[in-house]
Amino acid sequence: VHERAQQLLLPQGRRLGAPALLVLALQGPLLFEQLRVPLGQLVRGLPCLVLGLLPFGDLAVEAAFGALVVLDLPLQVARPLQDAADELSAGRVTSRELVERAFAAVDEFDAELVAMADHDRDAALAAADALDVERRAGRNRGRLHGIPITVKDVIDVSGLTTRAGSLTYADAPAHDAEAVGRLRQAGVVILGKAATHEFALGVTSPQCRNPHDPTRLAGGSSGGSAVAVATGMGLASLGTDTRASIRVPAALCGLVGLKPTYGRVPTSGEIRRAWTRDHVAPLG
Repeated sequence: VHERAQQLLLPQGRRLGAPALLVLALQGPLLFEQLRVPLGQLVRGLPCLVLGLLPFGDLAVEAAFGALVVLDLPLQVARPLQDAADELSAGRVTSRELVERAFAAVDEFDAELVAMADHDRDAALAAADALDVERRAGRNRGRLHGIPITVKDVIDVSGLTTRAGSLTYADAPAHDAEAVGRLRQAGVVILGKAATHEFALGVTSPQCRNPHDPTRLAGGSSGGSAVAVATGMGLASLGTDTRASIRVPAALCGLVGLKPTYGRVPTSGEIRRAWTRDHVAPLG
């Protein structure tokens, strides 16, 4: 196994030390048993795991990479959003069809898994129709033109309630958060609001169920975002990350989440928790 590890990692200039293999041998089976996530899904979530382990040094990073080596699994990357963008560009699918597929997934999975906090089906279909008309007329807003997504329920979306996972709030803002407005300008269709841990102050989102095993948690606080993407209730989601609120649910649900550079994505129109640490972040 050690020789196999060197062969795989040598082109990257890394060496997998015996201590990392020992950590993996001791903790790997326990990890898989506790999560009960299919190995293929766990591998797809591995980039998030590796990024999350970076602060703990080379040993932890090598152990994460070592999972692929010991299990001898190929790293396969799912491309649902990219594939949908290609199909839209080629005229093989319309934005309306993508939105209808997303709401079919809502009808099938949301009652059990609780991904959505609010949605407006009619408004999403109308937006998709308008974007399809634009495309047929020769206007293309870019790669996101016609792509349906959800938005975490701590970020304002005009016409939809922002509850932050709480009964305390029930306001429907008149204006989009700045990040949402930019996405609309890029041609994104907003399906609805994704469920969150109350006030985004937790890493469990207890109302949300893991799409790979509903007896287990989806992680948080952007748990609804992860469940929505994993089950096809939209091709991506706009969430937030203050401590690990994008990365934890991404890892537990077999997805990829990115915490961007602080200040890179505007946070206006978001319910804030820690102004020096809040990030608006994508999950897909």
